[in-house]
Amino acid sequence: MNTLVLETTLGGLNIALRDAQGRLWGRSSTAMRSSSLLHGLLAELLAEAGLQPAAIGLLAVSIGPGSFTGARVAVAVAEAWGLAQPHCQCLGLHTLMLVAKAVIERPSPLLEPLAEGFRVLTDAAGGMVYSQDFNTLGQATRTADCVPLAEGLATSLPIVAAALPLVEVAVHLDGLTPTALLAAVDDPSCHAPVAAVYLKPLAYRERQPA
Repeated sequence: MNTLVLETTLGGLNIALRDAQGRLWGRSSTAMRSSSLLHGLLAELLAEAGLQPAAIGLLAVSIGPGSFTGARVAVAVAEAWGLAQPHCQCLGLHTLMLVAKAVIERPSPLLEPLAEGFRVLTDAAGGMVYSQDFNTLGQATRTADCVPLAEGLATSLPIVAAALPLVEVAVHLDGLTPTALLAAVDDPSCHAPVAAVYLKPLAYRERQPA
C-alpha cells in the first residue's frame, strides 16, 4: 500500500511517503509558517515517487498536541483528501508518540542506557510544555499533559525535546525522519481519530509564577 504521512504540529513540516514496494521518500522544512509550503512539497514528493494522489491508500496526519494551526491544517488536509479520494484510509497520529518513535529510531549516547525510559517535551508556548513519558520501546507509560516548563523538567528520566529551543535537556530533536514517521503508522498504539488534540488549559496563564 502507498502510505503518506504529514507532520505539521511541531512548528515545522515533515512529510514521508512509502510506496507499495517499501521505498521511502521524505521532505521537511523548519521555516516559519511551513504549512504554507505543504502543497508544493507534497506535489514535489509525489512526482519524485511517480505517484498520483489517487494512488495513496493510507494518509496519516499528526493531530497534536502541538501547534494549534498545524493541527488544524493536518485535520483539514485529511478531511479534504478523504472526500476527494474516498478509497483512502485516513488516520491521526499523536505528536508526542511520533517524537518517541524518532528517539527509538535515532538513539543518542546521552540516552543510553534507557533503563527507565525517557520523557518527551514539546513547546506549548506561554511557559508551558506538552509532556509524556515513554518506556524503552517507545510506548507511552503516562498520558500526555500540558504543564509549566519547570514541572515538565522535574523528572529523573532523560528528557528529549522537540521544537523547544533554549532549554537544557539531554537531547534536542531537530526533525522527524521518514522512518520515524512510518514507524508510528506501523504501530497501532499511535493511531487516533482524525481530530485535533488540544491539551492546553484555557486558563494556563493563571498557572504561571507571579
